[in-house]
Amino acid sequence: MRILTGIDLTMEDHDWILKPSIQIAVKLDAQIDLIYVMAGAETSKVAHNLSQLQDLLATLPKQIQGQVICEPGTVVSGLVDRADKYDMIVIGPREPGPLERILRGPVAARVVQRTSKPVLIPRLEHKPYRKRCKLLVGIDLQGPDHQRLLRLAGDWAKHTSGTVDGVYVEPNRLPYISDSRVRAAAERDWEAARQPI
Repeated sequence: MRILTGIDLTMEDHDWILKPSIQIAVKLDAQIDLIYVMAGAETSKVAHNLSQLQDLLATLPKQIQGQVICEPGTVVSGLVDRADKYDMIVIGPREPGPLERILRGPVAARVVQRTSKPVLIPRLEHKPYRKRCKLLVGIDLQGPDHQRLLRLAGDWAKHTSGTVDGVYVEPNRLPYISDSRVRAAAERDWEAARQPI
């Protein structure tokens, strides 16, 4: 098995994304490849970025070390274009700027939408790991094959000795939000996101 972990070299700490990748790789006897997708202005730093990725890879247990990848482009395309070669993608929840978020959505959400591979999005603040992994699965009951998604989640839970929780949100509706100011802002964002570009 192979896991592709997206690394943001513009951030200082990478433990929060490497720890869950390592935990899953060890349990599944998988290899981890690290990828950093560079914005256009950074392409002159390829050798430096590869060196940083190699240093991070060296911190992983030897049996799960894969390769490092550094390429120009967008994060979404960089991960999605390579997804077919991997069994899982791990990406951080880092948000784009407000305008990009409204127009295109969060980076992690776009990766999830454009690939059929499982995507793990760890939180930035990690609590100590439990022995049992808990998977939260978003289910689209009107989607093409929600049964397959649940079977896949069950397989991952079995491999990680964990459990699966499913969540379904009613289409075209926001969930209940008690704070009227937060609700009004969410409704504005919701309407803006639904407008054609």
